[in-house]
Amino acid sequence: MTRAKASDTQSFKEKIFASPDEVARGLEQLRALIKPVDELKREGNPYKDAERSKLEFQVKDALRDIFGEDSPEYQQNKNFRIKSTTKAEVTHALEFLESLIAYLDDKKLELEGKKPKAAAPPPPPAPVAPPPPIAQPAAVAPPQRPVAPPPPVTPVAPVIPPRPVVAPPPPPPVVQKVAAPPARSTASAGSTVASADAVGLLRKIGNRFHAVARQLRLRHEGRPTLEVEDEYDAQDVVHALLCLEFDEIRRETWQPGYAGGTAHTYFVAPRDRIVIEVKKTRQGLGAREITGQLEHDTLYYWTHPDCQTLFCFVYDPEARVGDPYGLEKTLTKQVDGQRVEVFISPK
Repeated sequence: MTRAKASDTQSFKEKIFASPDEVARGLEQLRALIKPVDELKREGNPYKDAERSKLEFQVKDALRDIFGEDSPEYQQNKNFRIKSTTKAEVTHALEFLESLIAYLDDKKLELEGKKPKAAAPPPPPAPVAPPPPIAQPAAVAPPQRPVAPPPPVTPVAPVIPPRPVVAPPPPPPVVQKVAAPPARSTASAGSTVASADAVGLLRKIGNRFHAVARQLRLRHEGRPTLEVEDEYDAQDVVHALLCLEFDEIRRETWQPGYAGGTAHTYFVAPRDRIVIEVKKTRQGLGAREITGQLEHDTLYYWTHPDCQTLFCFVYDPEARVGDPYGLEKTLTKQVDGQRVEVFISPK
């Protein structure tokens, strides 16, 4: 699948701290995150995924509060992710926080006047101009016979080399700021929402799904078939249809808090960076319940390394959603380069 590309140019504005107390408050915020991030390495914690998502938002909020929304520290790390709770990933996140703390410690010393200034470089030696060449006396021509007067001799001026150009003194050394390491991500800086072609294929699958479900009932001589009676049946049919359109489809599961410990299945198209979620309306699962579930699901799926777009297909054969077009418009959104699209069928 082809993916659309977009260039997003933005000018950064470096944060100017007014006092050491302001820097101290930022240090306190960052140091308070060290312990909970380190706790992610501890085995046996059943809530590590929820804690990981919560800490990602806390780190991004701290960067915005300390450095400002237009600062390079925030803009370059506003998509900060802790991809997993492995020791390597958690250690990488800790190194990121410690580098910011080291930078703020250095800035605090500078504002308190305790940081020594760099010595000025010695002035460059003055260039020595070479002495001008000594002009040679013109040779005296021997006397000629008085046939014709000799032509006048034009004196040749001595060639004086040009004066050397004095190079400007080198600029004083610039104290380099410790750059915060960028958040690890599988996406490049220019990656955008999934290609329109891929999303268009998903809309086509959703639009024709009800016709496929009805056709599956018409087996030869009444042979056993798949009746789409619940969400699991809908997921199985969608999985088969996805295999027709996408070269690579992964089936993954997670346990949302509202599901009472039941595993929830979703699909991933990694080449197009799309996560596909399938829901089927029933008694007790209408527009209001779907809205609440999707708000909860979005926080989880947006932490998935292969999710740039979340496509939620809602199968509503009994027309339990009163205003499907309005619900699609309300729940479809785009935030910080990530997109949620809701498609309800049949309408």
